[in-house]
Amino acid sequence: MKDIKLSNLKQYLKDEGKLAIAYSGGIDSLFLLKIATLTLGKENVKGYLVSHPLLGKENLKAAIKLLDKYSLPYEVIDVDTLKVAAIKSNSLTRCYHCKKTMMNAILEAMKKDGFSKLLVGENKSDTLEENRPGKKALEELKILTPLSDLDFYKEDIRKCARKIAISEFDMPSNSCLATRFPYNHTLMIKKLRRVEKVETILKILGYKVIRAREENDILRLEIRKKDFSKLVKDEEAISALNKLGYRFITLDLNGYRKGSYDK
Repeated sequence: MKDIKLSNLKQYLKDEGKLAIAYSGGIDSLFLLKIATLTLGKENVKGYLVSHPLLGKENLKAAIKLLDKYSLPYEVIDVDTLKVAAIKSNSLTRCYHCKKTMMNAILEAMKKDGFSKLLVGENKSDTLEENRPGKKALEELKILTPLSDLDFYKEDIRKCARKIAISEFDMPSNSCLATRFPYNHTLMIKKLRRVEKVETILKILGYKVIRAREENDILRLEIRKKDFSKLVKDEEAISALNKLGYRFITLDLNGYRKGSYDK
């Protein structure tokens, strides 16, 4: 089944021709960019990575590192998404406005490079989620979603990524830093950097899945339940987090939950 899907994807890419691909740093867009490059050649493909405040410095570095590792063609575009009021206020429609702002920036850049078609790595699993305001932006801008159209679920992508020698095929999913804060709370660079630092500290110390949720200077940590006992005894982690200025540091007993502010 996986071979059929991979063959169908290659044919899809060949039929579309010269392609621009929105690259986020995640496995979906990395897989799409690499398979497109392998299928069409570097001269016919280019990845566009948007550097913006909600991505985070460490995520940006990691995303570029992967592009360089696999010698993929790319360009980094700087966009200050916090200049958009609906994004800065972390409104319920933030994801829609953020997606549209970034995609428009890519569309403008790619046209200067001679590309007319833009693809994103949205997959079939994504479409099953209830809260997907960014999808509306993709539809309005007529951006192509081959992985979703060809029924690539997350697991299909991981298996196919492994097949084309992407060693990060099982990399955990990530989301923009705005998801670490409640809706309708103004997003501030200082606080975005702080939650990013929390997650960086814990990842360095071996916690693979971590979300640092912040509200009113209270830090709520979401990690895997199997890591609970490790964290509460981890004096190095606790000491480092205490230096970041939170009033309280708490552990969410529900464990990691994707999009917990959407619940």
